[in-house]
Amino acid sequence: PGSFIEGCGPAFSEIVDQMLDRLDPFAPERQSLAAVLIGESAELTFDSDGRVILPETLRNLAGISDEATFVGMGQRFQIWEPKAYDAYYAKALEDAQKYRDLLRSPSAPANPGTGGTR
Repeated sequence: PGSFIEGCGPAFSEIVDQMLDRLDPFAPERQSLAAVLIGESAELTFDSDGRVILPETLRNLAGISDEATFVGMGQRFQIWEPKAYDAYYAKALEDAQKYRDLLRSPSAPANPGTGGTR
């Protein structure tokens, strides 16, 4: 897929910190994950009209110039160059058709078909 900027609010950022804190602080896996998940992060600011200001380095990484596509994803969000997102979305739509059976109602039993009771 194309490059994009991934963001989140403070609550999800705390979850990421907690996941990293479970790893050995000197393990190479933790170092790599922290470098990618935290080391290149930036706190976004807003202008006087309430628009987000993307740092130039992030815009360059995602290939964003004049326009961007914002995609809400629950506790996270992504910001894409519009044509790159259109291409990604076409593939995601195709894949989602294959994955739809993974979604279950929150009230559905955890293991459907087992016939067990709680």
